[in-house]
Amino acid sequence: MNRPRPSWASPDLPLALLVVAVVVLAFVLPSRLGGSDPDPSPAGGARVAPPSVSPTDQQVVPAPTLSPGTGAGSSASPSDGAANPGAPGLPSRHRDGVCVDVPAPRLTAASFNIHSGFNRDRSRLELEQIAAEISALDADVVLLQEVDRNRRWSAHVDEPAYLAAKLGMYYAFGTNVRRSGNSEYGTAILSTYPVSDASNTLLPNGPGGQQRGLLRVVVSPFGSPISIYVTHLENTSSTIRLAQARSIAQIVAQDPHPKILGGDLNAGPGSDVLGTLRGALEDSWPASGLGAGLTHPTVAPRSRIDYLLYAGSLQPVASVVLPSAVSDHSAVRTVFEAGTGAPQVCLPFFGN
Repeated sequence: MNRPRPSWASPDLPLALLVVAVVVLAFVLPSRLGGSDPDPSPAGGARVAPPSVSPTDQQVVPAPTLSPGTGAGSSASPSDGAANPGAPGLPSRHRDGVCVDVPAPRLTAASFNIHSGFNRDRSRLELEQIAAEISALDADVVLLQEVDRNRRWSAHVDEPAYLAAKLGMYYAFGTNVRRSGNSEYGTAILSTYPVSDASNTLLPNGPGGQQRGLLRVVVSPFGSPISIYVTHLENTSSTIRLAQARSIAQIVAQDPHPKILGGDLNAGPGSDVLGTLRGALEDSWPASGLGAGLTHPTVAPRSRIDYLLYAGSLQPVASVVLPSAVSDHSAVRTVFEAGTGAPQVCLPFFGN
């Protein structure tokens, strides 16, 4: 005699469990990607612009409208009796239940020497094009070198404020060279996340050298802090450049957070400068880029002097060089994964 099939063994139950698993994922993943961000605040001589700055300060930046890069898993079919690690985010059927992989969150960084916003021969200011190229990078944090504020030769434009407002991003600016008339020159960081703890450390200098600095901010895209650094090392003296690299290595080695450093280092991968920095940081290109990664000059490039270095619980998964139509440097962009992702979210499976 055929017995009635119990209601909990309905053939529709596996589908229901899959739906439940996806709902669970929807709650788990935001908790990994979210977290409270501290209010942006200036520190150590660096200028930070939160969205609340008065228009009279010329540092108005609307709340970020760009979404952070959280990555996406590759597509594959789940199989019975085994996990499916190649398809993060897709439900997979196990002997003991239905599981969903939680992908590791991602942060995309880019470094770009913007040439003070000019075209290559410095005959024309091209900030609109620079803004468009930064937007095309689709990065969560953008590390800029050769940035002007209120300089006569760049039409007295506050370039970091202009770019941040144009792109809907937060920013911090580090002044390395100050001239008369409130004219400043240095580096900047743009971020889709609020920035905090901004500081700009002046680096060693010598006769004939231009003052350089190391600008740092902290962002918290995954609920825990990540330090973001940008620098632009001396181009005329290898002795000064190496002293600057040693200073940077000491500073970042004392930073307990995961960290990314980007910049125009004016030195090749095999140089003493890179060897010194590799004592505290790793070069993202060898692990995640293809080819030589040449960045300078933009037309017929001959050297790789622009970098994204990292340390801590970050792993580079993809790097690319993106030529500029106006600057003499190409931008370099790297996608980083944070940690290894959460364990699978699993629910019991009662079907046949």
